[in-house]
Amino acid sequence: MCLRTPRAPIVRICVDVFVFAPCVRASGGSLIQNTCASVHALLIGCENRGSMAALSSTQTHKSPVVAAFMAPGGEECEALVVLDIFHRVNIAYKRVSITPEHEVVSAHNLRMACDCSIYDDDFSFDNFDVLFLPGGIPGTPNLRACEPLCNALRAHNEQGKRIAAICAAPSILAELGILSGKRATSNPAFQHVLSENGATVEQEYVVRDGNLFTSQGLGTAMDLGLALVDELAGADAVEKAKKSIVYLH
Repeated sequence: MCLRTPRAPIVRICVDVFVFAPCVRASGGSLIQNTCASVHALLIGCENRGSMAALSSTQTHKSPVVAAFMAPGGEECEALVVLDIFHRVNIAYKRVSITPEHEVVSAHNLRMACDCSIYDDDFSFDNFDVLFLPGGIPGTPNLRACEPLCNALRAHNEQGKRIAAICAAPSILAELGILSGKRATSNPAFQHVLSENGATVEQEYVVRDGNLFTSQGLGTAMDLGLALVDELAGADAVEKAKKSIVYLH
């Protein structure tokens, strides 16, 4: 099933572990879906701009809501792997553009439909329990250059609310002073930024220190997703997610 957003085309991405097969656009504007066996279809774009409560008839209670911030040049798979795991256990999330547009082009030239923008009149960072930063280049510098987002990250941290970042994106938290005195990790190429800004760098797949979750890269995105599921929905949800994605670690 594909749902249509007000400002974006229908998009569907098939997910099988780390393999994403985007739809291709045929002549005349129709979409040809690239199908594959035993994959889970991650919905990109929905009528209600990403409220996963509306996508699941079984989810009637209020659950934590995650904002995944999508920047031009971001690493799409680091975002989508984590969000796919949330989708499987009914954790609500929204893909949030940091531009005025509801679509961004990723690091690998994929057009990513977003549920909302930080510039929408009704948008508020306060509506989210978790702020999630995917990495990628130039996505990470673009996130860092977004002043409203950086201000929100500082405020979110001061309130003790959860923040997650992966790959190069933990360097943003480091430069904002959020990782000072904290344990953290990132893509190895950016770990010096963490240490230079007062963090204790560790080499685990995922490092949690209080309200902060950091991870190393695409290869550890599933582990970050599962760590956040454990925090937001508990051990039973983790086991459900592992079974669903055939997690063999």
